[in-house]
Amino acid sequence: MGKKFEDTRVMSTLTIPTVWDATNIDALLQRLLTEAGLVDMFKTHSMSKEQVQRKSELVWGNSDFNATNYYHAIFRVPPIDDDTLNTARDRDKLKHVTMGKMLWNSLTSEFQVDIIGSKEEFKIESEFDGPLLWDFMKHRVKPTTKVGASKLKEDIKKKELQDFGDNVTILNTWFGDTRRAIIGKEGEGYNEYLRMLFRVYLSSNNATFKIAVEEEHRK
Repeated sequence: MGKKFEDTRVMSTLTIPTVWDATNIDALLQRLLTEAGLVDMFKTHSMSKEQVQRKSELVWGNSDFNATNYYHAIFRVPPIDDDTLNTARDRDKLKHVTMGKMLWNSLTSEFQVDIIGSKEEFKIESEFDGPLLWDFMKHRVKPTTKVGASKLKEDIKKKELQDFGDNVTILNTWFGDTRRAIIGKEGEGYNEYLRMLFRVYLSSNNATFKIAVEEEHRK
């Protein structure tokens, strides 16, 4: 996996800032990172969840140049205004998203189903954030833990369309993965899939969509 990250030039996203030049008498320079304050989370388990979150929050931040207290990376040429700061953020957002997609796609469907309920831990603005997902996988979960079919069935029963951002496509993908995981554990005996799917559809706040679903369900 590390080689793949290097090939796509996203390894830098796993470098987490921990120390800034806070004692500098120049307020603008206090936002600069120190070399000693950079920690490679690919090589260490010592990073806290809060430190990783802070890095991602700085990358995804929208504060203007004058209101920015900390930079998320060491720059050969530091930003000088809103445009240069946002250009640097956008460049690293792309790296965070690229790594996030690579990590997510490397997981089995079963494991994706297992952790999707904790998506707020590793998604920002509907995107998988690479460092957050890496930290979640490395420290917060045990990929070898198996999820029972009964747990998956309970997940289906509890879900609402709002849990998927009211996005039916995302719901259908999740539902299909969950159904396959259940079948993989106990075969074809469970017959509640269609009823459960319609129930989630009907949790929508879109009145027109609900009417269409109800009409389809009556057929």
